Amino acid sequence: MPETNLNQEKTIATILLGLMSWLFLCSFTMADPDLWGHTLYGIRAIEQGVLTEATDPFSFTAAGDRWVNHEWATEYEFGGLWTQFGNHGLLLWKYVILTLLSIMLTWSLCRSDSNLGARVMLVTFTTLCLGNFMVYIRPQLVTFLFFPLVLIILRTAWERPTRLIWSLPVLTMVWVNHHGGFLAGIALIGFYAVMAWGRAVLQKKDFRLASQLSAVCGLSILSTLITPYGIELHSMLVTHLGTEQLVREWQSVFQVGFSWVYVAPFLILAFAFGVGRNWKWIDFFTMAVIAAQAVMHLRHIALLCLAEVVFLPAILTDALQRTFPHLCQRWGAPESFRLRQAGVAASIFFLFLLGLRGATPIVKAGLLPTEIVVETTSGAPGMPTRAVRFLNDNEIFGNILTDYGWAQFVIWQTFPESRVAFDGRYRTVYNPTLEADFLEFQRSGQTLPLKTPFLDQYPTQIVLLSDEAGPVSYLEKREDWQLLYTDGQARIYVKSGFLSASKTLALQVNLPKKSGLDWEIFPTDRITGTKIAE
Repeated sequence: MPETNLNQEKTIATILLGLMSWLFLCSFTMADPDLWGHTLYGIRAIEQGVLTEATDPFSFTAAGDRWVNHEWATEYEFGGLWTQFGNHGLLLWKYVILTLLSIMLTWSLCRSDSNLGARVMLVTFTTLCLGNFMVYIRPQLVTFLFFPLVLIILRTAWERPTRLIWSLPVLTMVWVNHHGGFLAGIALIGFYAVMAWGRAVLQKKDFRLASQLSAVCGLSILSTLITPYGIELHSMLVTHLGTEQLVREWQSVFQVGFSWVYVAPFLILAFAFGVGRNWKWIDFFTMAVIAAQAVMHLRHIALLCLAEVVFLPAILTDALQRTFPHLCQRWGAPESFRLRQAGVAASIFFLFLLGLRGATPIVKAGLLPTEIVVETTSGAPGMPTRAVRFLNDNEIFGNILTDYGWAQFVIWQTFPESRVAFDGRYRTVYNPTLEADFLEFQRSGQTLPLKTPFLDQYPTQIVLLSDEAGPVSYLEKREDWQLLYTDGQARIYVKSGFLSASKTLALQVNLPKKSGLDWEIFPTDRITGTKIAE
């Protein structure tokens, strides 16, 4: 088979793999715990005719405090799309980003000097890993789109002059108003500028690229000031990054449970650079920095996977050929066309089966996989729909302390009658003292203090917790808090004296735990807090 035909075959197979990856990532959408907040904040901004609200209206602990909403543009889009098109608008937003990302990565693979085996491996494992992060509609998807785009532009500029590097400040300006991941983009540009100066000094040539990248880096940093907050945004992010957060995605890979899906990207990276020889130092150092971030924060594993699709095809091809020379020779032979077809088909079928498996519970619940679904039997990202309905149906409103993963759902369902103590906005609203007090409450099941600020200093009246939350054991020992409701998923405690003794006794409910998973459609039943939503 002529070389041209082999290249055409690889291109067609890569496009088919990219299409299957796109279908897999689009096949199931679950409501992110913050989706209620992101959508509501955008709706309220549109309603009020502002870019973003300046102060916090939702909490009783930081009411009226400055709110530095760094994801305001994404929320504006969410609010506008949901108001006009409902859930289909939010899904369209996700599908557009995934489409652009799939096209970009497929194009990058097609132009790489790699064999089909390396492409199949990268697409399969990258898709599996990304599925854990892209199942949600969230501002982070913007970072998943822009991060590999910046990598492609910088890596292209490293090899040959390109005017595309001057688009990076504009890209950064858009990025900074959508998601805090723009910091990764700035770090990449700065890293390449430093590496370019190092190469120029050592080789005593190509100072032009180093100068250009330095200028681009400076302009990109300046472009991050083009937000509703200016330098105030940077001040917030500096303190936010240093905040301890009991959020799973911000924990290191050593703190979460073992999963081959998360380990596979590191194994592929180690194999490619450990065995392959077809790599350059710029690739090694770039991937080492990204991998280090992925080790420290689980959510950055997605960025590692995306970077591998950009950097590893040729390197992984070389590693595979060195490790399995006879197999690769047979795989690449013209007469092995059917063998290659079978390999591509197996990968596609594997992803199809996994996508089908993920969609099956949704279909069994009478819903379509194209809906934004809400799981209603476990802790976050599952939502306490039955417990919150109990509060609303019985008109039990007040100051609610709940898990940060549930708080923005509670805001959507109970605001303005109720306020929350703390939610997933963290340092964008809440000061360091409040964050420390909230962490103390989260650990109260282990420390069992005599008093804790969120129960004894702040005017908390209602506590809504997961049945398995640590503070449950602490609240059970507090005589001044009474268990009002439990359903196997969530518990509601009320402060003694908040409700009359007779009403507390009359309302006490103990429902059986639902068996298996149960699903509803976003945003579930109650819509409140804004005239547009009503």
